[in-house]
Amino acid sequence: MSKEEVVKSIGYYSTKKGLKTLETFLMHEDIYAWVESGYRDSKYTAVEFLSKLCEVLDIDAARWSNELDKDRIFVQEAEKFRSTHISMNTTNPYTFPPGVSFDMDAFEGVRILERPYIVELVGRTDKEIFILISKIIKEHYADSDGRIFPWGDIVSYVYHHSDEKSYLFDIDGNQIENI
Repeated sequence: MSKEEVVKSIGYYSTKKGLKTLETFLMHEDIYAWVESGYRDSKYTAVEFLSKLCEVLDIDAARWSNELDKDRIFVQEAEKFRSTHISMNTTNPYTFPPGVSFDMDAFEGVRILERPYIVELVGRTDKEIFILISKIIKEHYADSDGRIFPWGDIVSYVYHHSDEKSYLFDIDGNQIENI
């Protein structure tokens, strides 16, 4: 079936409007993003469009409904990890030559690791998460040669967990204490 035939079968009188909605649908990463976008055209809401599309393409509605449920659960689970991150404690910040002024605040973000990514945390137990954090710390320390510009030598890492507690790790990825 061509795209034009699909939108006509869905019930669009205007092929142009139907194709615009279909193209917008296809640009979304997944059906959850489509539904959550709140998209609405002159004929259908995002959910109605998806339902009609599945009907025309002979896709079982329960299949996409189950996928949406899985995505909703993932998003709810991911929300609790939104503020989870690893930061570094350092010593000996870089010393600049006399007469050179430098705003260290501009580099505060350098002390926070990009990982762990939320997708790495969802669905894992705390034990699995702490093993992952240890691995990330070891990799980061090795990759950075134990030094981060302009802050100096890395002496420890702090993992800020979803339970709103912080956990101190040494440079070898061993948990030292809860702080």
